[in-house]
Amino acid sequence: MPLLQTLFIVALIISLFFVIKRAKKYKQRTGTYGSLKMYFSSICLYMVGIVCFIAITFDLLGIGSWIVTTALLILAAYFTRYLNEEEKKRYVP
Repeated sequence: MPLLQTLFIVALIISLFFVIKRAKKYKQRTGTYGSLKMYFSSICLYMVGIVCFIAITFDLLGIGSWIVTTALLILAAYFTRYLNEEEKKRYVP
């Protein structure tokens, strides 16, 4: 496996740990993990990375991978409205 693919997988796993840590911290503050809608942005962005990784690895670059990637990015942008208020303040000055 080439070095770039290995680095991508390691980075994906490390970022998953950070998302899980954020969810646990949210549970400690509020007592619940919140609705699933709150995590759809992260899920869609991870799926973009996985789809692109699979498309590049198996040489499946084409209109299908572009459509799936674009649809997932639009869904991720849509579900940012369900982020809690503390996370919104982190991204808006």
